[in-house]
Amino acid sequence: MPLASLLLLNIDVQMNLMMGDILHLLDVKWSWISPSEDEENVFRPHGDRQMIRFGAHLVLVLRCLLVEQMKDAFREKIMTVGDLILHITYHFLLEMIRKAVLKKLRGFCQDLGKSNLQNMINHLMLLSNIGCRVFKRLCNILFREFALISMWRVPAMPIGGHTLLSFLAEPLKQPTETLLSTEDHDVSENLREFQDWSAYYSCDATYRNWLKVELENVEVSYLELSVEEKQRAIAAAKETLNSSFSLLFRKENPWLVPAEDHVYESVEPLFLELHAIAMLCLPSGECMCPDATLCATLMSALCSSVNEEVVLNRQLMVSVSLSSTDNYCIEVVLRCLATDGDGLGPHELNDGGILATVIAAGFKGELVRFQADVTMEISRLDAWYSSKDGSLEGPATYIVWGLCRRCCIPEVILRCMQVSVSLMELGNPPKSHDELIELVASPKTGFSIYLVSNNCR
Repeated sequence: MPLASLLLLNIDVQMNLMMGDILHLLDVKWSWISPSEDEENVFRPHGDRQMIRFGAHLVLVLRCLLVEQMKDAFREKIMTVGDLILHITYHFLLEMIRKAVLKKLRGFCQDLGKSNLQNMINHLMLLSNIGCRVFKRLCNILFREFALISMWRVPAMPIGGHTLLSFLAEPLKQPTETLLSTEDHDVSENLREFQDWSAYYSCDATYRNWLKVELENVEVSYLELSVEEKQRAIAAAKETLNSSFSLLFRKENPWLVPAEDHVYESVEPLFLELHAIAMLCLPSGECMCPDATLCATLMSALCSSVNEEVVLNRQLMVSVSLSSTDNYCIEVVLRCLATDGDGLGPHELNDGGILATVIAAGFKGELVRFQADVTMEISRLDAWYSSKDGSLEGPATYIVWGLCRRCCIPEVILRCMQVSVSLMELGNPPKSHDELIELVASPKTGFSIYLVSNNCR
């Protein structure tokens, strides 16, 4: 914030404090940190970060000190404007966490320590006053994205999701009753999603542990392995299968399927949007530096990933542009008309609908009219309901969940098959191999649809 503006704000704050005009003071604070009218993201403040923090602290202090002196008008102001200020601060801190973790993940920040991120998470939980809110945003912003960019079959443990889970270990030691003591009706679902991701990353960890053992034995034939080496390999393989099967064979609470359908009904035409920031990566892992021509080619390829009838009936629109903040990133926006089963009414297939289908093809490197095996490494992903004029109305979580199911479940299944082959070579075939084949082939699970076009990465 420019020095002149900061001095002006400081004078304005001091004058309101001296006159005891707390209500106007809150309006002043909000006017300085609220998003500008032409800002697309209503949760992105334009004020100085210290000013945002000061506004949040001011609200919390006033609520504590003046709780017994609040009259109706004063109470309404400090609650309505105060909530807006806290909400902005809450999202501001979440954005800080996102940036810090993603920088750590990409190796751009050499000196970011665990304590810094842990302090931000603890600060966030204290500020929100409802620890469970952390689940919602961290699951939405981080766990999903980390899973989608960490599916390569290497023994090294990815930093992102596993590291974040370790950071959250202490804050999450609160009793479940405490975490659920809120009127937020989404909390239970948020907790359940966190548990789903915890189970997924547990599968991922056991698989990478098995892969490490497998690669250590690759130089020696199975016949030449010692008894101890065989037992170690078999134990690691069985642990991987047990962990994966516990996720895949769920009946009452399938992975990343909502316990209850949030049925969305609308008289006016309703649209769906998916916004993603991604990098284009070659099979070697090298990132491509995109240009306008590459963006146009990708846009055409994404649009062609579904048939022309779907494009016309669903009014599918695809936009791919260069990122304004990173030369190696592109910004992808997909938009289509909501319809029964995809945006309207119950979502029985749980596959994320048409937008998840399109972006999954790009993510897995399966775009027919694009460079072979070039994948989109997603670094930010959001899905929304929107009105005819393009105004965002609320998150369309089922799209992102469906995308994760489309990408993560096939990978878990393929890893199980890989481990099963290893056990057979060791002379210890898994007992559940036939059950896995039946599960994949069952029309009730829909897993076969996910696997049909899946590349073995």
